[in-house]
Parts: sequence; structure tokens; C-alpha cells
Amino acid sequence: MIPIARPRLCAIVDAVLRFRPRVLGEGGSSGHGGGSGGRWLVSYADFVTLMFGFFLILWASADPNPENMTRLADALRKAFNNGAMLGQAGSGQIAGQGGREAPPQVTQFQRISETAEDLAAQLNLRDQLSVGMKREGLVITLNDALLFDVGSATLKPSALDVLGRLATAVDQSTNRVRIEGHTDNVPPMPAFPSNWKLSTRRASAVLRYFTETLGMPADRFEVAGYGEFRPVAPNDTRQNRAKNRRVEIVVLNPDNATATPTRAAPGAGSAAP
Repeated sequence: MIPIARPRLCAIVDAVLRFRPRVLGEGGSSGHGGGSGGRWLVSYADFVTLMFGFFLILWASADPNPENMTRLADALRKAFNNGAMLGQAGSGQIAGQGGREAPPQVTQFQRISETAEDLAAQLNLRDQLSVGMKREGLVITLNDALLFDVGSATLKPSALDVLGRLATAVDQSTNRVRIEGHTDNVPPMPAFPSNWKLSTRRASAVLRYFTETLGMPADRFEVAGYGEFRPVAPNDTRQNRAKNRRVEIVVLNPDNATATPTRAAPGAGSAAP
């Protein structure tokens, strides 16, 4: 088989799928005087067109590039012009990988992520606010310096506006939310007997602001304090220790919404409001 450049895929699909109406004519006649003897050509042309589309999809599905798959799906949808494919009758949606509709949760996470990233850019907080994904769901990470003074679990006044905007973003989803507190390995101030306590108190402070001040439904939330036992960097430099002192707002995937957070070590603080 002669290889076909994938960037030309959409043009090929459009050209072939639009070939059938030109062959059959606007009225669907066979071109032999309008008699019924050529009507078999209608079914035959439909069959050939559909078989071509089927094998073209099989060939294109070997490409791991999701951008190319999206272009193929759009081209097929426009060519057939029926607004639905792969069982999504009348929905105008293309089914996702494996013939299943892409879960709406992806769209919710994208909206939350874009809102949080825009906020970080507007307030010049890219070094203190970041967004990522892990197995449990979407993670918004806030550096402790953005939220708290050194050794404190009381929210800074300057942090309230940031948290308020993040609450609006999180509220775009109805999923459960876990707020996690993390510290470095430096012993805390005397006000806290351990980093377990400090991390849990900080997570709880964010939770109380969301639920008690902003009025978000408390039954959506849970808190967890992991102390120094879930670092994102080795605690060997000042910069790395600063990365480990953080609060994470985790918008949970539906499959993980009822799961208890895995604790890194015995004694981890974890509680629901």
C-alpha cells in the first residue's frame, strides 16, 4: 500500500465521501434515463463509500496522535452531514476512543484548569499557583507562602481573593473535593506539636473559608493532612522545601470520589467536615 500523508487525511475523506452524490446525480438516479434498472448502483455506491470509510478509520486509528484523530472525526462528520456517528443519534457528537462517548468530566476539568491558569497569569502567581492531574483527579497546588505566614495556619487577608476566585472555578463541577495540607521536614513552631497537625490545620483553614465564608456545600469536601510524608521534591535545599510546603485542592474523579485517601504513614491526619 502506498503510504498517505496524514495531513492530507481530511481532504481525502471529504473528496471520496462527496464523490457519491456526483456519481448518482442530485435525484439519486442511475443516469440511464431514470429507469429502475440502475437503482442497484445507489446501494452499491453506498456500500463502497461506507466500506472505504470503515477501512480508512481502521487505518487512521493506528495513529496515536489525538490531533489527527480529531481531524478525521470532524472530516467524517462534515462529509456525512448527519450530525451523529457511532451510536450518538442526533447528538452531533463523535464517540470517543473505543466507540464510547467521551466523559463530560474532561470538559469540566478543562474549564476549571483554564480558569485557574488564567488567574495565575492575571495575578502573576505562576510560581505559587499551578494546575495538574493525578490519578485521583485535577489538582490545584497553592504554595504555602501565598496562603499563610511562616508557622501559621491562619489565612492571609491577601489570600482570600485568590481562594474566592478558585472557589468559583471549583464550583463549575459537582464532584467531591479533597483539600490536602503538606509541609517540609523542618519541625514546626511550638504552637503545633507536629507537621501532621500543621498540615491538617492549614487544609482545614481553606476548607472553612470555602464552606463557612463562601457557603459552598460542606458535604462535597474532605480534608487530609500529610505532614512531610508526601514531598514533591527532596527536602535538601531551601527551594525544594518551599515546593513541599503547599495546599492542594483536588477535584476528585467520580471513580475516586468515595475512596479514602491513601496515607503515606501511620498517624496521617484525615477528616471530613
